[in-house]
Amino acid sequence: MTRGTNTGEKELEFLARLAQPTGRRTFLKWSGLSFAVVAAGCSDNRLLQPDGEARRQEHDGTISLGTGDEAVLNYAYVLEQLEAAFFVQVMAAARNGTLNLQPREFLVLDDLRKHELIHREFYATAIPALGLTAIPELEFDFVLGGAGVDFSSRESVLVTAAVLEDLGVSAYNGAAQLIQNLAILAVAGKIVSNEARHASAVRDLVETAGFGGQNGRRQFFAGRMMSTTVTESTSLGTATAMVTGFGQPDPAAGVLGGVLEQNGLDLFRVPAQILPLAAPFIVGAENLDASGLPTPGFTG
Repeated sequence: MTRGTNTGEKELEFLARLAQPTGRRTFLKWSGLSFAVVAAGCSDNRLLQPDGEARRQEHDGTISLGTGDEAVLNYAYVLEQLEAAFFVQVMAAARNGTLNLQPREFLVLDDLRKHELIHREFYATAIPALGLTAIPELEFDFVLGGAGVDFSSRESVLVTAAVLEDLGVSAYNGAAQLIQNLAILAVAGKIVSNEARHASAVRDLVETAGFGGQNGRRQFFAGRMMSTTVTESTSLGTATAMVTGFGQPDPAAGVLGGVLEQNGLDLFRVPAQILPLAAPFIVGAENLDASGLPTPGFTG
């Protein structure tokens, strides 16, 4: 994943290194969050576009996120596809004996797999139900020719899971301001709170497993509080943000850094900061067109 300047230096460095060369009751419990949005526009003849396609892909291979709320929903759909694909691969490795998880780790990560699959399918269903066009299902590569995630290593899997969940929370926080439809905004609030529970749970696993800082248990379920102001330039544009406390360099903090600003508020990243981080794991990421995403008005 590409490299921001100072923003979340610990986590960005970790991601940059990687980028170098359902149980029925669980489903019913969590799928309720989708009903408000799906019901708002759900009818059988709206699930497909006039040409019979439910996905957005141009003839030249470009995959457009669309514009306005459609673009924001597809942006979230990209991230949920990524997270779901990661946890599916984690649990496949755990079940085939490649990855030796502790019992608690197995249970927590399998719950996260189920939740992320539900989130992914929520967007796949809700976007066309609202009369909008969903992007295709994407393909992901987390191994990156051996330079990425090691799915036989508990440490590699747990730390990557924590980083992805932290980034997911910051992505939803940064995208909320871009949503115009209040029903969509309400559901996004439900999802980000669920993602924050994921992030805390995985950070606790990292800490308990002893994969934390130099002096032992240093990861902390909610991270540390630090602050910095950064301007980050990427191929998608320049974003100036008060991204306070996101993983600033701290020798005692270990691989993961702080995720809270000095007032105890969680952090956010705008799409121009998030998408370059996800891109190396997306096969064909160069075909994604995010130019229709609304411009953030709030940067700090």
